[in-house]
Amino acid sequence: MKTPNFRSAAAIIKHVKFCLLPEGGLHHAAAAVDTRAVVIFGGMCDPANTGYDNHINVFNGYKDSLGWRKLNKEAMKCMARITQS
Repeated sequence: MKTPNFRSAAAIIKHVKFCLLPEGGLHHAAAAVDTRAVVIFGGMCDPANTGYDNHINVFNGYKDSLGWRKLNKEAMKCMARITQS
C-alpha cells in the first residue's frame, strides 16, 4: 500500500491486526503502536538486536552475512537462505 508519508503508514499499521514487513522503520512503527508483525530480516540486521518479542522475526541465521545496506548479490543470497521451517 502506498502512503504519502511515514506517519500515514504508521496510522494504517495501528489499525490492522497484523502486517508483513521488512526490517526497518515500518517494523519499528508496528512495535510502537503494538501491532503484531512478521518481519523479514535480510542481510542488514540481526533480530537479536532490532527485533521485537511480539513479532515473528524471519532471519537466515548467518551472522557473517550481516551489514549489507544495498541490494546486491550477497544480500540476495542472504534472503535466499530464508526457508520455511
